[in-house]
Amino acid sequence: MRNNLYAAALILSIIVMIFWAFVSGVLERFSTIDANCQVNGLGVITIQHQYTNTNQSTNLVVGDRDVSVSSAAKTGDILKLKGTMLDLKLNLDKHTTFVILKNKSYSGKCTVQIFSM
Repeated sequence: MRNNLYAAALILSIIVMIFWAFVSGVLERFSTIDANCQVNGLGVITIQHQYTNTNQSTNLVVGDRDVSVSSAAKTGDILKLKGTMLDLKLNLDKHTTFVILKNKSYSGKCTVQIFSM
């Protein structure tokens, strides 16, 4: 009888620990968007955006120059990046990009890969 009680307590504690791990975010999912775009007038633009529920980081390279990104937001199939003189919208569904740089607009086609874990 006592062994059954210990076994039940052990199983219950394991279930509670697994539930806590998922609820607390210890096992947080993350996603990565990799895009290589050919934009007329600018050349190659490379975007790598990694995000979780609580954190995100973005690398943006235009030609061979790193560009600082002040804000990044993903809503639906659109990834919006803003910098000091740059606004970029990447359509993840249509694999197209629209860039405004120094009050000039550019557009191009992209190859996009999305990874989730």
